[in-house]
Amino acid sequence: MSLLSMLPLFTGYELAVALIAIAIAYLVIPFRRNRLPPGPRPLPMLGNVHQIPTTAPEEGFARWGEDYGSIVHAKIFNTSLIILSTVESAQDLLDKRGTIYSDRPRLVLLNELMGWYNASTHVRYGPRFRKHRRFIHQTFNQQAVRFLRPVQEKESLKLVRGFVESPEKFTQHIRRFAAATIMKVTYGVDVTSVDDPFVLLAERAGTLTVQSGTPAATLVDFFPILKYIPDWAPLAGFKRNARVVKEAVDNMMNVPFQAVKDQMVGSHNLLLRESSV
Repeated sequence: MSLLSMLPLFTGYELAVALIAIAIAYLVIPFRRNRLPPGPRPLPMLGNVHQIPTTAPEEGFARWGEDYGSIVHAKIFNTSLIILSTVESAQDLLDKRGTIYSDRPRLVLLNELMGWYNASTHVRYGPRFRKHRRFIHQTFNQQAVRFLRPVQEKESLKLVRGFVESPEKFTQHIRRFAAATIMKVTYGVDVTSVDDPFVLLAERAGTLTVQSGTPAATLVDFFPILKYIPDWAPLAGFKRNARVVKEAVDNMMNVPFQAVKDQMVGSHNLLLRESSV
């Protein structure tokens, strides 16, 4: 199934607005002839939308890599995509020449409307990204991870014990293991089951994010002006959904952090009371 085949999912109003926005973009933005890698021939206005599968798009990208080479150029409406299909090309551009090519695109839906801008995977290249990268390196470098080994060993033993005692709950054991390791390393919180409140917060944020990534919603990434349409407009359903997602994302990030802060304040006050006795 291609994106073009999903056009019936849009209402007539949504489709008209999208096509008008595309036409305006082509009229307003000057055409530039850049030296770009080879790729499939785009259609006017639509680009290569009709050639990208909505399920398993990576398979379509892999076929393009076989046809056009390890670096492929394609277009989604008026936005250019560079697709890297080999490890060598990815290392050459993103590692060796990372200061030029390591930036993220502007993610209007995820970052600006859904609140994922604080996630390190979504931070654009610059001082803030370098700060994130430096902190991650300090916490997870080869020397630092040795101090995390007791946590990994403890949770691994619990995982194996769970497999032995209730093998039919294989998926739940994996989920608990991953959540417990992350929460212990990040917040110092012990997770005993997949029903832990902090785990449910994270799963809700992730699930709502995926469910809200509809074709109509992702149009805002290609035409950012759509983020300013009134909430009552027929095309603004993605904004109302994004507001629900943002609340879930904020809770996922802030509730565990605040719980740790409260616990630290409580421990400090307890020490003060004991020292005054």
